[in-house]
Amino acid sequence: MKSLRIILWGCLAAALALAEAGCTTLTAPVPPTLPSDLTGYFWPNADASFNYVSGTGSSHAVQIKQGGTIIDKDLTTDSSVTLKATSSGGTVTLSGLSSSDLLGLDPSLSVVADTAPSPTAKPIAIRSIATLGRTLYVASDTALYQYLPQGDSLLWVQHPAWNNNVQLYSGRGGSPTGGSLYAVEIGGTHVWWSGKPMNWNASQSPDPSAITCFAPGDGGGANHSQHWIACGAQLYRYSYGVYTPIGQPFSGPIAAMEEEGFGVSDLFVCLRSGAIFQVHEDDRADSLGTVAPNTITSMANGYIGTTNGLYSLFMFPAPRLSKMRGGSVTTLLGWNNYGTGGVFGGLMNDSVFSRSGPAELPFGVPSNAQVTQFADTGMGQLYALAGTQLFELYIGNWILRAQGTVASAKWSPGTFTLLKDDTGWLAAYVENFSSNNIHGYAYLASVVIGKEGSANVQLDGIAYNDVIAVQYTPNMRGIVETVAAPSYLIYFERGKGPIRIERTEAGVKTITRLVQ
Repeated sequence: MKSLRIILWGCLAAALALAEAGCTTLTAPVPPTLPSDLTGYFWPNADASFNYVSGTGSSHAVQIKQGGTIIDKDLTTDSSVTLKATSSGGTVTLSGLSSSDLLGLDPSLSVVADTAPSPTAKPIAIRSIATLGRTLYVASDTALYQYLPQGDSLLWVQHPAWNNNVQLYSGRGGSPTGGSLYAVEIGGTHVWWSGKPMNWNASQSPDPSAITCFAPGDGGGANHSQHWIACGAQLYRYSYGVYTPIGQPFSGPIAAMEEEGFGVSDLFVCLRSGAIFQVHEDDRADSLGTVAPNTITSMANGYIGTTNGLYSLFMFPAPRLSKMRGGSVTTLLGWNNYGTGGVFGGLMNDSVFSRSGPAELPFGVPSNAQVTQFADTGMGQLYALAGTQLFELYIGNWILRAQGTVASAKWSPGTFTLLKDDTGWLAAYVENFSSNNIHGYAYLASVVIGKEGSANVQLDGIAYNDVIAVQYTPNMRGIVETVAAPSYLIYFERGKGPIRIERTEAGVKTITRLVQ
């Protein structure tokens, strides 16, 4: 058919040449071409909402915001991811793709800037640390890593949906998932959490102002609180997939909070000004006293850190506060050991201590930078984040850790080119980190409906107008991958965006369609 088309066009060209020689009324037919501006087939750059259903039974609500922000919420799991769309020069790219959005990449796959890693492994600037079970995780501005103590290196886990300013928190042991890891967008509006294996859920604060404080819950009590957030002076409880504002805003910003736990969802709330409250399960807030004029910085295990000393909160026989030591406390982490509890604390002078009642142990100075976070694996290993570096307390000495990175830590996040004013293009590089045999794919895009103009089609009994379709196929060294990575066939309608997504992997096809 292709050769016949070439012959026909050759005949038309010859006829046109003859016409130019002696006849000026004969004109050549215009060959069919791509529709103009394929970017018009993407979701509109305006506030809009679309709903999708999948053959697997899941449902997605996609919220488009002018400027390119896309919030994809899985209504089945009550999780959401935030994507970023960029349209420029006839090209539409997406960043932030994960296993939880409409495309549903495998958790082991990540869109990267290039399948070739950086030739040199530089130390990662660490922004936050926390444990999930006995595993230590660290977050940089662009990726999540697992710390491997055997090789003293960081193993790339994934390029998550969040951007910078994310703080990691360990979930309480009594949480519904039996242990969880939180990533909280301090200064933003999102909270992500996951158990093992990594499968992130997400929630978005209903408050227009930014999240300023966070505390995990254990899912117990009458309200089954899963976590708490504070936006300035307003407190919210998250349970059953919904944020509930707790009373009126406090008199000032909330600086620290801690759930009582053990099946009780009472929350201790510390204002930056020094005032301390107990929020009961019926949402009453009782004053427990104040450490003013000292500014509160942190709370853990019933201890309160301030800019002028460490305090202990005793609840029996009546609430009272007792000052345990001086010094400006930067951060606290609670610990429990065979019925004895205490805290690890960091001081403004860069030193570290451990406190349990009247007993205190000095742990020296990890670095010339302040300690901003601790993590404890429960195996006698204490880690501290000082500046952007990770330290471990090892046989009484602080050792700088995680200066090396394993191979899988060297990739930078990339984008997926969904649409382009062409019949085919390189859509993305995708890396597979499912095993030690790390390898990458080049996703090649090809317009399969629309090369000769858009079409009117009928899909699932519904008529659509002005439609194109693009096939996205993973290739490795020129060979199409059909088992370990999904391919996609996406139908787009002008002005509406994706109307049908066919995802095929290992011979299994899943169809996700737009709900009219």
